[in-house]
Amino acid sequence: MTTVVLIPWADTDWSRDGRLNARTPVSINAEGRRRALHWANELASRELAAVYGSPEKPAHQTAELFADRAEVRLRQVRELKEVDVGLWEGLTEPQIRDRYPRVFRQWADHPDSVRPPDGESLADAAARIRKAIARITHKHRNRTVGVVLGPLALALARCALEDRDLGELRYLTTPEPVWYEVEPARREPGPL
Repeated sequence: MTTVVLIPWADTDWSRDGRLNARTPVSINAEGRRRALHWANELASRELAAVYGSPEKPAHQTAELFADRAEVRLRQVRELKEVDVGLWEGLTEPQIRDRYPRVFRQWADHPDSVRPPDGESLADAAARIRKAIARITHKHRNRTVGVVLGPLALALARCALEDRDLGELRYLTTPEPVWYEVEPARREPGPL
């Protein structure tokens, strides 16, 4: 078994304001850094074998804190990137609801059937994230790894690891790390 710790990227001013962020290079804020350091200290005794993150600025900054504290190398994996929300980037939920009412309603009811304008579908993002986590667990059998993800990517990872329907996505966001025991795939799922 591999222990996977899904770690939400630390708060930014955008996340504090409820804005969606996938591509905009927003730094973690002081409160986010404080909380991430708290989590990193909590996990320090667990002997992380590796810390994985995506290239987005808040993910990288958060993963760096964990990797430094655990004294392991930070590994960036593009497939772990946050869901590309396209034209919804930087918008809050009320703004999306006002500007795109029909698509927003569909997103709320059946998120797996929606592709934000100029963005990525949740089904595509879920497949990408599921495959990346399978590779990580295969590579780190019987060890503990941290995986830093943006809010939507983390909820998609939880759907995959808990074998839940993507329709439950909205209920799987979390402000703190979540632990999973994962049976690695028998075959190598491909390179990271």
